[in-house]
Amino acid sequence: MTTVSQPNIQTNRYPLPSSLANWFDKPTLVRLALEAVNETEPQVSGGPGQASAAVSGSEFREWLTLLTYCYATAIYGSQQIEFEATRDGCIRYLGGNHELDANFIRHFRRAHRKRLHQSLTRLLTRAWERRAAGGWSLIPTEEADAYLLASLNLKTKIESAERFALDAAQRIGAAIQADSMALDD
Repeated sequence: MTTVSQPNIQTNRYPLPSSLANWFDKPTLVRLALEAVNETEPQVSGGPGQASAAVSGSEFREWLTLLTYCYATAIYGSQQIEFEATRDGCIRYLGGNHELDANFIRHFRRAHRKRLHQSLTRLLTRAWERRAAGGWSLIPTEEADAYLLASLNLKTKIESAERFALDAAQRIGAAIQADSMALDD
């Protein structure tokens, strides 16, 4: 199994660790991934690679949540995800307790890259907002979220959205690179 570490994509203004597990516990990360996926546009039928990665609506959300969580925690390669599911109950849970298959993970990522990018961008944005707000990042409250959102001006929101979209694209790129390297082995 080939492991690819994420390039350092931190900036002074929006520092994100390679793995958000450095900031949040697993239940919080799962909640953030589920929230991000729930805000992502619904699955659309058709498109390249769709037939090889066709899943039902609930399975689609499971797979999208699984990959969003894994990429946010610096688990990129499809074989690595498949392997980690044998050791990590959280990943196994997000995969619907099914036996994960690296080939299917690759096909799913390819077929649903746009939605994966959207959900990962949302998760990274929420994680940064909660972490930047301070000590309550592990136990977010409505009051704290409202305060943070009110304190961010429009320019900051646009800059952070662009930054986290770039970060999400780099994490997906790291997953593609990990899979390409694994296929070369």
